[in-house]
Amino acid sequence: MDRSIWRKQPILVLTLVLCLVLVAWSAQTWAQSVGDMPTYGQIEAAGSGADDKARNILNNMLGDFGQNPFAAVGPPTELLGSMFFIFNACLFVVGASWVGYHVLSGIAQTAHEGEVLGKRLSSLWLPIRMTIGVGGMLPVFGGFSLAQSVMMMVGILGIGFANLLSNTAIDRAADFEAIVPPPAIAQGVGTVGFTGELGRELFSMHVCTMLSNDYRSKTGQATQEITFDGTKLVAPDSCGSVTIVTHGNGARSGYSLGGFRNAAVDYDKITAIAARTNQQYPAMLQSVNGSIQQLAKAWFDIYAAEDGQTHMRINPVPTYPDMDVAKTMIEAQNQFLTAVRGDPKEDHSLKDRALQNMKQGGWATIGSWYSAFAEMNAAIQTAMTQTTLQVQGAEEALAAAGGQRIESVSDGLKSLGIKANTAVARRAGDFCDEPGLLSSVSNKVGNAVGAGTATGNCSVGQSIIMAITNGVAADSGGTGMVNPLIAAKNLGDWLLVGVQGAYLASAVARSTPVGAAAEAAGQVASESPGAKGLGGKLLKLSGGIFGTILADFAGMAPMLLGALMVIGMVLSFYVPFIPFITWFTGLVSYFASFIEGLIAAQIWAFSHLHAEGEGLGQRTEKGYLYILNMLLRPGLMVLAFFFASATSVLVGTLLFQMFGPALANVQGNSATGVLSIIGFFCILLMLLILMLQVLFNLIYELADRVIAWFGSGMEARFAKELDHKIEGTVQSFARWGGQAAKISG
Repeated sequence: MDRSIWRKQPILVLTLVLCLVLVAWSAQTWAQSVGDMPTYGQIEAAGSGADDKARNILNNMLGDFGQNPFAAVGPPTELLGSMFFIFNACLFVVGASWVGYHVLSGIAQTAHEGEVLGKRLSSLWLPIRMTIGVGGMLPVFGGFSLAQSVMMMVGILGIGFANLLSNTAIDRAADFEAIVPPPAIAQGVGTVGFTGELGRELFSMHVCTMLSNDYRSKTGQATQEITFDGTKLVAPDSCGSVTIVTHGNGARSGYSLGGFRNAAVDYDKITAIAARTNQQYPAMLQSVNGSIQQLAKAWFDIYAAEDGQTHMRINPVPTYPDMDVAKTMIEAQNQFLTAVRGDPKEDHSLKDRALQNMKQGGWATIGSWYSAFAEMNAAIQTAMTQTTLQVQGAEEALAAAGGQRIESVSDGLKSLGIKANTAVARRAGDFCDEPGLLSSVSNKVGNAVGAGTATGNCSVGQSIIMAITNGVAADSGGTGMVNPLIAAKNLGDWLLVGVQGAYLASAVARSTPVGAAAEAAGQVASESPGAKGLGGKLLKLSGGIFGTILADFAGMAPMLLGALMVIGMVLSFYVPFIPFITWFTGLVSYFASFIEGLIAAQIWAFSHLHAEGEGLGQRTEKGYLYILNMLLRPGLMVLAFFFASATSVLVGTLLFQMFGPALANVQGNSATGVLSIIGFFCILLMLLILMLQVLFNLIYELADRVIAWFGSGMEARFAKELDHKIEGTVQSFARWGGQAAKISG
């Protein structure tokens, strides 16, 4: 070995020690600033709960070994333990023979080549691999080997990891923290909370005011300041405003005939947020306005500094203090949310019994509670958007005033990236003002009924589609937001109620004497002498036409109602179960993967007995990858569940925001009647179902893809196969329902 390496060893050791000290110190400092990091003992304790469903399954299956793998020393006492003992013992005998062969081979190579173990075998790694392999294969833990005990212990840590994640999510949700923080991408809702956008607007308002006052002072005019009357913050000279707007008492209630609600959510406690939000906005807006004013004053002092003789600016344009503004707004937002949420020890967004049940089963049962999280998120979204901040920036205020800024103010605002040109009057005209085949008539009718589309033309049919979809889906995720699962549930419920109501009405009409009397009266009227004149002939003719239409409709009604019933059952029953079904299939795949890893652990130990090569050998890589699978998969499933829950609301809202413009562009000025309404409506439903299925497949897809970053992928094949079979069964049911409806028709 090169002697220079030996000389550098003290330096390398010292460098390594310093790195470890720095890492430990920085980790401790970081933990103190953001919160305590979980310890190994806490993770292990979180995976050992008495009521944890995942541990109960493993304990009932594996006995004492499942409860504490390293404490089960001795002969097997369970059926599976006895079977594992035979399996492990056989492999141990084969492995011992394999070790004996390599020992003899090493002795022979040593004698032949005059070098310990010869040139082909590593004198360093061969003893290490043999020790790990033989020691790991000994079936001394109730029939299980050391390698299987390690795999089981890592699995317990993985369960604890997932339980910490799920309990954190439940606790934070109970403390009024929504999965999707309001207002997200809510349509029609003003700026809510103290965001970076609000900070930038306040900053520009102050800079605009300071620039304007600077001009006023130089021209001998009186300066003006930003005023606040408790509800509106107004900057002079059209420099913008911020208005606190309360939208009335529209808080989400637990009693609603028009939409889905969940009894696990404490709506009364969440409704109290609306009142606290209204109370906290004035004081917090005034406070954050003062903080932003100081930042704007520091920026303006640098920008406006002039030479005393030439009166020319002496400094380059300072950069916008993005980090300082962001930090100020984050602190304000945290203070505001703390005040709005109240005391978490007294108030919870979830009822006590539901909260207890959610935690009792551990991470394995979190998939059963999607609707509770979704409805809690919707209620908080509604409560926190009852009071909003409507921001009118400097550019928008100038446009509303219809004026033009002076040059110095314009230049100063341009340095912040704000337009300051002459305001252009807003276009005022009919919404349906685009030319068409019947523009003079259809546009007037369209304007009268509010049938304008995103492209500017009028379409009564498109307005009907949007009215139905918005009526069912609007605010299903809270004010301005759409939760596609709740929207599908609402639509399915209404379809089933409508179908059952139509059937009941037709049955009553056929069975009551009123229906029979009306039919007899019509027959008598048609055969009376008065019916033989011209009027009678017209009556018979019109009666024949309408009778034919009515008869045809009556013949189609059973088939149409049957189809609507099938669609309603899919939307009301199957779609809301997509999160649970996908979660359960992922859970089944996890247990199958756990068993696979437990059995393969003995093979993993055996793979260390390969004699050639450096390190622990390439054949052992899959076993170490499986350790990561056992450790990370439960936690990744929990993360994927909540990511899918949040994404479904955000993407679902975006879908409904985009569907209207997309429909207007696709349909144009086509007139295709009632069938187009049904067709486009079905396309939207199809998009909803496919979107939900793809998003919640993250429950097992995310774990597969993340673990694959360490090496070869470990796909959840069982979950995919089971999920596809369930989808196929639902499709078969839908086809069967359609065929049954045709036969009955």
